[in-house]
Amino acid sequence: MLRVLYFVMVVALATLAALWLVDLPDAVTIDGPDYQLTTSLSVLIVAVAVIAFVWALIYHVWRWLRGGPRRIAAGWSARRRERGYQALTKGLVAVAAGDARSAQRLGREAGRLVENPLNLLLLAQAAQLDGDETKARRHFGAMLEHDETEFLGLRGLIVQATKAGEWGA
Repeated sequence: MLRVLYFVMVVALATLAALWLVDLPDAVTIDGPDYQLTTSLSVLIVAVAVIAFVWALIYHVWRWLRGGPRRIAAGWSARRRERGYQALTKGLVAVAAGDARSAQRLGREAGRLVENPLNLLLLAQAAQLDGDETKARRHFGAMLEHDETEFLGLRGLIVQATKAGEWGA
């Protein structure tokens, strides 16, 4: 309710100011080397406002065009990241379903699209499903290099060593 009242007050004040300017009898004369321009104060104010509006519009269009490549690159990056996270999610679902081939394919795709250490977990689990313990060990070892996945990598290596009976490892 207060917004409507505020809006009505602003419109009323703007209307009163416009009527006041129209009623001013004063004339403004602009002298140049080869010309003389005589107009009323209200027409001059409207002309200045129109010129300022057009100038601001040109400036904003110029800024929008100048920032276009950055916005396009950001959009491409966001779409790439989204596709990578979708591949990572689908790969984890494939691991849970026991589909090693799809999990490996989606893991490679996710690794190509986004840099996320969880991708190593997906690849390690896909290798375990496929029976390739060497590849799984390599991926679990790579997980140790990231703070976010260090625990998961260590746990994976321990589980592999336990399965293989390598108690010293």
